[in-house]
Amino acid sequence: MRLKTWPVAALGLCGLLVLIVVSMLAASRRAQEIYAQLDQLNTYHQNVDAKLRRLRSDVNLSGIFVRDYLLDVERERSAEYREQLAEFRKNNMATAFELRELIGQDGDRIAGLQTQLDEYWAAFDPLFDWTPSEKVFRSAGFLRTEVVPRRDAALTIALEIEELNNANLAAQREEVAGILGMDAGRIPAERSLAYDQIIEGIVSGRIRGLWVVGTNPAHSWINRSHLDDVLDRLDFLVVQDMYASTETARKADLVLPAAGWGEKEGTFINSERRVGLVKRVAAAPGQALADFHIFRLLAGAWGCGDLFREWDTPEAVFRILQRLSAGRPCDITGIDGYGMLDDLGGIQWPFPGGAEVPPEPERRLFEDGRFHHPDGRARFVFGASRPPAEATSRRYPLVLLTGRGSAAQWHTQTRTAKSPLLRALGPGEPYVEVAPADGARIGVASGDRVVVRSARGTVKVRALVTPTIAEGQVFLSMHWPETNLLTQPSFDPSSRQPSYKHCAVELSRPESWE
Repeated sequence: MRLKTWPVAALGLCGLLVLIVVSMLAASRRAQEIYAQLDQLNTYHQNVDAKLRRLRSDVNLSGIFVRDYLLDVERERSAEYREQLAEFRKNNMATAFELRELIGQDGDRIAGLQTQLDEYWAAFDPLFDWTPSEKVFRSAGFLRTEVVPRRDAALTIALEIEELNNANLAAQREEVAGILGMDAGRIPAERSLAYDQIIEGIVSGRIRGLWVVGTNPAHSWINRSHLDDVLDRLDFLVVQDMYASTETARKADLVLPAAGWGEKEGTFINSERRVGLVKRVAAAPGQALADFHIFRLLAGAWGCGDLFREWDTPEAVFRILQRLSAGRPCDITGIDGYGMLDDLGGIQWPFPGGAEVPPEPERRLFEDGRFHHPDGRARFVFGASRPPAEATSRRYPLVLLTGRGSAAQWHTQTRTAKSPLLRALGPGEPYVEVAPADGARIGVASGDRVVVRSARGTVKVRALVTPTIAEGQVFLSMHWPETNLLTQPSFDPSSRQPSYKHCAVELSRPESWE
């Protein structure tokens, strides 16, 4: 009798397993819909979008993970699944907490989102005590009654947050447009692209022309050999720089020669919040123009010169900036033009209208213990710890660090390499710093030629064996173009900064053919 009914039972069991998979996939799709809404929120802080993406990713991964658990009939792995799901939950709730801290006046709504997410994660707790048969027979109903409703509740709150933040941002655009005397519709409603997203846009063909101002990505960008190929895909590359000799300028279809410091006037703000004045003391060489004039000329050529009608002088632009700062933490409406900046040798912000003149030469923020939030309290914002995007391995056992190499070099050496004195003070060629234990392991001494390899490229440099570098790590200066042939293109989800400080490499003596 059992032999006759077994095929039917097997088909029934298979059907239930299919139902579980379909239910989990439906729940996962529902999660994607909900967190797609979260992902589209516009908020006041630049980190919020990245945190929403992280939140969505953790929830979607949890759906896939729970599906795998329900299909795994081996109870021996329950503890392992429970641990990994707890890690998802911890990261997810930490991200929700960060969102609450970032979105000040919307904190109550984010708190509601936290509550719904907490209930969502708590709903999975009983799963790990289920028997294999309970997994088969209870999973579909569990997903339908416990998971989807909690996600629906989160969606309702997300939509409220979206509506409120869209209204807030629209009001902000209207305010800025009013100050500038322009149509608010001309202010983009979407944030601009980060550097790595621009590169992706070129690769996909969405971006066909690029205007690079005052930077040298063909030297400094991570995984440089890939960028060389990317820039070659552009229909038109414009580089605006002081020097036509940079690696990026040499690839340009058009170079706009720009004036340097001392060849133009304007203001700058340093790291202690001091607004300073730069005076023109020499004429720019040849056809070089200040950025101010280049922007105005191109605006006129592109038919949007009306947006620059107040740009009579650099000081007039500074007056526009003052108007935009009014009532904000960086209010500088009390500065009476370039003359006041010159007389006082610079002024720290904030310096609103009616402030005491002359101000104290050094003023510290938050000395009164109050911060720029409705409750006056600071927001301690942190991200969940995550492993490096590229771990070391037997093939690539060392971690490559990059950074500044010497006081005689700066960034991509656009200018410092042109100074005979600085060239004499700095190293004449690239070198890699190696820990004594690692040097001894591969038989390398200071001055030896070595090969540094990563999954992306190979460079040959001299070794400097030094106890200032930790065992298991090597260091290459960022000032040499060879360095970024090795670096790994992963990016921080909040700042979009590349992973210059960590990639896996191998260090070896060169072979005879090398």
